[in-house]
Amino acid sequence: MRTLAAGVLFAISATLAMGQATPTAAPDPLAPVAWLAGGVWKAEVPSPNGGANTKIEQRMERVLGGKAIRFATKFNGVEQYEGFFAWDAVKRQIVFAYPSAAGDVTSGVATEGTAGDVVMDFTINNADGTAARYQVHIRKAGPDNYTWALFADAGGSWTPMFEVKYHRES
Repeated sequence: MRTLAAGVLFAISATLAMGQATPTAAPDPLAPVAWLAGGVWKAEVPSPNGGANTKIEQRMERVLGGKAIRFATKFNGVEQYEGFFAWDAVKRQIVFAYPSAAGDVTSGVATEGTAGDVVMDFTINNADGTAARYQVHIRKAGPDNYTWALFADAGGSWTPMFEVKYHRES
């Protein structure tokens, strides 16, 4: 009887140990925006009034042990924005925030859209004390290209403003 009991205990222990032997990695909560990290994203925006184009350069990198993505954006070589994406466990959403060189503060959430795109819904608190709501839709076009489209809140509907095509350089 002792050998039967010992055998049953051994079988239960072995089964439990095998179930714990191969832990599965936790999913990356930043996965919808994680592909943006690495390299330098570049774009060129034509001037609406026929002047010189604006050259955009954006660097994104995983920081804090992968818990956040830091970014810095320059227009024509001058830094304009510096901010981050991070997972907010209470909101259960990807949040982002960044100040601008003009003194504006932007904050919002990023979600995965229905077509696999990223939708950034945010408010810009302007340095003059006003605020405005916007959305950006980011559509990945291969590993090193994406389209960034800005929409303004028009009282419950979103009005397209402009679109920029980015390319990543190593």
